[in-house]
Amino acid sequence: MAGLFAMAGLIAQDGWAVKDQYGRLHTEATLRGRAVVLLVARSKAGGEQLQLWTARLRERTGTCADSIAIVRAADLSFIPRLLRGQARKRLPLRDSLPVLLDFERVLATRYRLSDSTTTQVVLDRQGSEIARFTGMEATPLAVSRVADAVCAVGR
Repeated sequence: MAGLFAMAGLIAQDGWAVKDQYGRLHTEATLRGRAVVLLVARSKAGGEQLQLWTARLRERTGTCADSIAIVRAADLSFIPRLLRGQARKRLPLRDSLPVLLDFERVLATRYRLSDSTTTQVVLDRQGSEIARFTGMEATPLAVSRVADAVCAVGR
């Protein structure tokens, strides 16, 4: 058996897999070989920060942007099963980039995330965590710290 299936995510032998708001499956294995910034939101305010983080990280990473992946996720484990369909439709994002919808806390379990409103996890090319930042808004200083960490391993 390859893994343990959950409604919106899966933990397999080769890592996690979580669907986005479009129903597409994203996996840890597909990110190997690239430095990754995993942006995880746990509230509506955190969800709004995802968009700011994405735009500001893209600006700040500049020349290393092609060698890194920015992965956005929403920890929606607090939403009752009956309301999950509505949650997919009501993401507070105005762009069309994917957001992983983690209804089962697959990512929170894998990366030992707290219940902070936003968490930024920087992963190296092998998927190991090298830095973690929690509860930060996408201020220029916060974005600079995360961008510097991911670009250091993304080169």
